Order: sequence, then C-alpha cells, then structure tokens
Amino acid sequence: MKVSELQTGQIYKIRSDRATNVRIGLGFLDIHVDNGHFRHKAKLRPCSVVTYLGKDSFGTRFVLFQGKKLRAHQNIWQHIVPIDHDNP
Repeated sequence: MKVSELQTGQIYKIRSDRATNVRIGLGFLDIHVDNGHFRHKAKLRPCSVVTYLGKDSFGTRFVLFQGKKLRAHQNIWQHIVPIDHDNP
C-alpha cells in the first residue's frame, strides 16, 4: 500500500497471504515477510489489524497496534492492505 493512500483513523490489516513477523521495540512497529531478521519473535495471526493515527509535525507516522500507540517503521506499508481487501 502506498503511504499517500493512508487515511487517518482508518483500520488496515496486515497481509495474510504470506507468513509475516512483527517486532515491537523502542516504541516502533516493524513488520517483515517470512522470518525476516526476527526468527525468534512472535508470528502475527492472519488479518491482524492496525489503525493509522496520522503523522506528527516531524513527519513521524503513528499506528495503534494491540492497544499500543507505536511509531511506524518506514517499510511496514508494503505489508498493510485495506480491511476489506481480499488476498489473492
């Protein structure tokens, strides 16, 4: 998904057509396909959701994930689709 297509307050899901892993650390959400760099980290359940909270005056983008407000790592948008999107 393109960052320019994101809408503040919208709910998006993490793609479930691939194995995906997440890392939450130092206030950041980072998502990787397959095992990525974080083999030992927890695997996401299919259709895990994030709410896009917008960006601040410094350009930092924020999401709400599992009840936590987190800064979004710059590469996670390629793994996020609209909530009504059907996987191939």
